[in-house]
Amino acid sequence: MKKLICQTFLIGVFLLGSVSTVLAVDCPTGQICNPLKYGNFEDLISGIIKDFLIPVGISVAGIMFLVAGVMFVTSAGDPGKTKTARDIMIYTAVGLAVILLASGLIKVLQSLLEG
Repeated sequence: MKKLICQTFLIGVFLLGSVSTVLAVDCPTGQICNPLKYGNFEDLISGIIKDFLIPVGISVAGIMFLVAGVMFVTSAGDPGKTKTARDIMIYTAVGLAVILLASGLIKVLQSLLEG
């Protein structure tokens, strides 16, 4: 019980130490300010893709390559498992290519839709 309390206390101290300060919006009294750093909807969507989806997608792709590699190594020559691992690697490579080309695809789609 003593060990559990000590571990809980240390985890709590660590988590409280990692809390960052709150950054409030500096807005004049009586006005409603935009808390986002983007001025319009197109910039917001582009920012979400560039700042969130691409880094998360690249991280997930790296993890999936590792999973496929482990599956390939541990397949022990089983054709079904090696095919599954190979398919995961192919799908991950295609997904990673789409992620890396996402900003270019956005610009192409914008130019097609705008005329």
